[in-house]
Amino acid sequence: MTATVIRLHHVRAARSQRPLSPSATDTADRTPGADALDLCELTHVVRNRFQIPEGLSDDAILRSLREIRAAKDDRGRWLAAFDSTLGLFLSLRMSDFNAELKSLLSLVPPAPH
Repeated sequence: MTATVIRLHHVRAARSQRPLSPSATDTADRTPGADALDLCELTHVVRNRFQIPEGLSDDAILRSLREIRAAKDDRGRWLAAFDSTLGLFLSLRMSDFNAELKSLLSLVPPAPH
């Protein structure tokens, strides 16, 4: 299982080289650091709830949560979750993938508008 996760990490690393720290434009209309802190705390909640091993890094989980949060509507959030590194990891397990995505989406707050 770990070898599969590491390969997924390498594929995702090539796709997304974004820094994990929020930029000025990300936080301009929000309380400084509040959303970043919430997502960082949520990273540990997600890891525990979905029993994610250390093979999938906190940075990869955080990047996935940011992709989901950045989506504009419900369909976009679902697609972002489905296509994220975290979504790919969840799809590899022998469980109800749709239920896990719904549970993940319920944890990630939508971006403020």
